[in-house]
Amino acid sequence: MHASYFSRMKHHEVFGRQDEARLVRTKSVATGLYPVHVRIRGLRKSYGEHVVIDGLDLDIYRNAMNAILGVSGSGKTVLLRQLLRLERPDAGSIEIDGTDIVPLDDVALLPVRETMGVVFQDSALFDSLTVYENLALPLQEHHPEMHGDELRARVTTCLQRLEVEHAIDKLPAELSGGMKKRVAVARALVTEPTLLIYDEPTRGLDPILARTVDRLIKTTSERFHVTSLMISHDLKSVYDVADYVSLLQDGRVELTAPREAFFTSENPRVRAFVDASGVRFGGRRTT
Repeated sequence: MHASYFSRMKHHEVFGRQDEARLVRTKSVATGLYPVHVRIRGLRKSYGEHVVIDGLDLDIYRNAMNAILGVSGSGKTVLLRQLLRLERPDAGSIEIDGTDIVPLDDVALLPVRETMGVVFQDSALFDSLTVYENLALPLQEHHPEMHGDELRARVTTCLQRLEVEHAIDKLPAELSGGMKKRVAVARALVTEPTLLIYDEPTRGLDPILARTVDRLIKTTSERFHVTSLMISHDLKSVYDVADYVSLLQDGRVELTAPREAFFTSENPRVRAFVDASGVRFGGRRTT
């Protein structure tokens, strides 16, 4: 996706148990079963005297579903803006496939951004465009040589894989909440990214639709073999879909661990966050 597409999207709000020894605090990031796709080290971001991200370390594992949890104000949205390089961090590095994107200018960022797809909060479809046009926009910017039948075939194929091809000529206002989310995922995938980011995908959804979205996210991760990153505060959703879970607190990663190890951790901050949900995880009921 080219810079113009990202510029348009900036206007939307982006804003069995594993071995316990694998529980790792922020200064020694968890060793994963998957290779690292994105490596973040020493990240800092302030607005005036207000420090939001403060020396954050994080690994995002390739072809796995990675989730970042955190309360409101913990820095999740700010972290996402740095990862997408909608802003430049004050310090630290963000390596994607070994390339640090922090010092890159907008031109050098283009090929990196082309490897990313983003499913924004509330789907963030363009209301005045049909489903076809919503998918064709990033595709045309990524492949300006593609047009006509070839372009429509690419869009149609992507919609078919998300089981929403029948909506190709509809406007977003004509779609149900679940269909909008499928179209949003299709739009993120149409350029064939290697990193797919979900920003609060179940925010504002009723429990039934939220679980439908969970299944969509899990199926998409498995079917398309992309590295997935979900930013969320929905513990039920994260437990259902994630391979690795990180807790962001006070501008740093408190813990990164495989899912089961995370949700059974005795780390006091993790335990307090998980127990506050009151949801049953893996046979253990939180209080």
